[in-house]
Amino acid sequence: MSGADDRRPERDSDRVDERFEALSNASRRRILLELLDQESLRIDAELLGDGDDAPPGRRATLYHVHLPKLDATEFVEWDRDEGVLRRGARFDDLVPLLRFVRDDRDDRSGQ
Repeated sequence: MSGADDRRPERDSDRVDERFEALSNASRRRILLELLDQESLRIDAELLGDGDDAPPGRRATLYHVHLPKLDATEFVEWDRDEGVLRRGARFDDLVPLLRFVRDDRDDRSGQ
């Protein structure tokens, strides 16, 4: 079925897919959940998961995959020079899903 809605540059289903894609990775979820509670976040060893038990390549994956993805979707604004993450222009699109994830996590940890 073809119609005017099929020609829109960004369909609603694409936007929904983009939101779920942002939340599909634990590293991205952790960052987004932190930003739910605070407007900005410094990229530090704790956020990076740098430690003796951290998987090899975690920092590289964060810097070359996850942060660019969040920045490109405008869910997060990444200031590379300052090493700071801020809520992006489209962060509010994620808030209902982030609250659900946080509440579900809290419910499970209370069991």
